[in-house]
This record gives sequence, structure tokens and C-alpha cells, in this order.
Amino acid sequence: MRRRAAHTTAAVTVLLLTAATGGVPTGTVPAAPTSVAACVVPPATPTASGNLAAVADRHEPTRLRYPTTARPVLRDLATQMTTAPCDRVHGRFNDVWFRQWGFSGRVQEILRWFDQDGAGAALATRYPPERTAVNRQWWRPGQHLYDTFGWPLPRTNPYRDADLLRHALNITSQSADNDPADAVLGMIDLASWHSPYETGRHTALTILADLPHLTAYPAVADRAGRVGVGVATADADGYRYLLILHPATGEVLAYEISRLQAGTWQVVTYALFLAHTRTDNRWWEPTTNDERQRWDPTHPPPAEMVPQQRRGWIGHPPPLCVPSSEGETP
Repeated sequence: MRRRAAHTTAAVTVLLLTAATGGVPTGTVPAAPTSVAACVVPPATPTASGNLAAVADRHEPTRLRYPTTARPVLRDLATQMTTAPCDRVHGRFNDVWFRQWGFSGRVQEILRWFDQDGAGAALATRYPPERTAVNRQWWRPGQHLYDTFGWPLPRTNPYRDADLLRHALNITSQSADNDPADAVLGMIDLASWHSPYETGRHTALTILADLPHLTAYPAVADRAGRVGVGVATADADGYRYLLILHPATGEVLAYEISRLQAGTWQVVTYALFLAHTRTDNRWWEPTTNDERQRWDPTHPPPAEMVPQQRRGWIGHPPPLCVPSSEGETP
């Protein structure tokens, strides 16, 4: 129960190792890519902070209807899963692009490059704006990174092995000890850093299907209007954890963490994923001096470019690389 315990003691603690990004207009659905070229995140990002103001006032919780037991739904999705267009894209970096809402009208867009050896970089823009228009961060291989709730991130790709993935999701061999809220939080963290291939997504769905107390919702619309399969669980502290999965590829389209207060669900954080893809090159790199500091341990990097854990708000976004579905949950 490591993740949930950290979450409930500091509900809005977040590690903003952020990176940032450009914008799919609110309410629109990115076109389904038909080629590898369509899986490239454009270097026109990030969206200017002022342009995020138009989508900042999004506080309504996701509407969920027609609950059913998640196990058969997840197993069917794993069995019938199709290849996503960006599964054909290979590269050194996981390239994850998402829009993230917190409370009090705060929103940010993040573009993150994350290497399998733990190296990476990120760009982020935020509204209301901060001192710098674009927050830039990078970190070298092996630098100690933390997930949203302060626990060390896996430095290797957890999707390459079922046991590694179970460990990342805090799942043990004793099913009675497994907390589904911990597992969903683990999926949330991994979705913000990794772009798993079809085999990895299949493994994740199979693992989730074996957990108790998960509820599925057959048609849940995300904040871009895309309809996916909702998978949710709640804990004893009144928090609800929701994943929205692409109904064909199993990719994470969005997630939401909300809390029941006075009989109403209040959104703590929401993320809409705009792209899960890969690339060999970042289109932003540190300056020459920064790069020298990055690799020379006698010259530590500037403090403002090293990811730091701090109190703040949390939230996360659908992939650029998935086909859209018609309709919306009532």
C-alpha cells in the first residue's frame, strides 16, 4: 500500500519533473495516424501559457454509468487487442505528451523524453503562468527520480517482463494482499513516463484483470471527447482512481483521481494523454555548457534544471496515436 498511503497523507503532493507542450484544441480528437510520420510529436510545442487559459476551467468529474465487473472486460480487451499505429515506431526515448489539470483552475502541458537507462528531459508550460514561460528539465542516466507520490521510479523498462511490471504496480504473489488502488496508481505513473508496445499493454491488462475490486464502465468519454473503457476503484479514504483505456489498443487515454466530499466527487487531478510514441532524438537539447555539466560530475547541473520533488497539484491526458471512437457517455 505504499503509493496509496503516500497519496492519502498528502493528496496533492506531486513530483513535477515536467515537460511541456503544444495543443490539441479542447473538445477535438486528434486524427488517427495512418503512417509512422503521424506519430512524431511536432516541435511547435509547447503551447503558450496564455493559450492554456481557455481550457483551465475544467473541474467536472468524469461521468460513469453501467458498472460491471472489470475482470472479463479487461481479459476481452487483452485478447482482442489490436496494434496501435505508433507500435511501429522505434527509438531511444519514450516520448509522452499530455495535458494535466489540477485544482483551482491550474493546468499544464508536458512533453517528456525518457530513455530506458533513466536519462531524459522535459518541457512544461503552465497556467496561471510562472516566472519562466517554459520550464525545462533534464537528468542524466541513474539520477534518482521519483514518481508522483514520492517513490523511486523503475530505472529499467518494467513492461519488458511481467514480474518487473507486477513489482512496479506493487502486486505480490499473494492476491489477498494486493491493493487495486495501488495498482491503478502504478499504471498512472507508468503512463506518464513510458510508451509501452502492444505486448507490454497486453501484460498490464492481464495483470489488472487478476485483481479484485475493480469496476469497468463500457463507454467513458475523456476530455477530448474520445470514448474508451473505464476501469476504476476506490479506497477507504474516499478517493476514486479511474483509467480510461482505448477500446481497441488498450493504450491509456486519460486518468482521473477524485475524492468524495459532501456526497459529490471532486477532481483532485486529471490527465489527458496526447501522444505515446518514441523517438531517437529530442528536438530540445540543453546548451553546450549545460551538456558539459550533465556528463561531468565535477560540474553539477544548474539547480533549476534538476527535477525536484515538491508540494503542488497533480493531474494527467489521450494519445495522438490512437483512433477515435464515436459518441460520448451521457
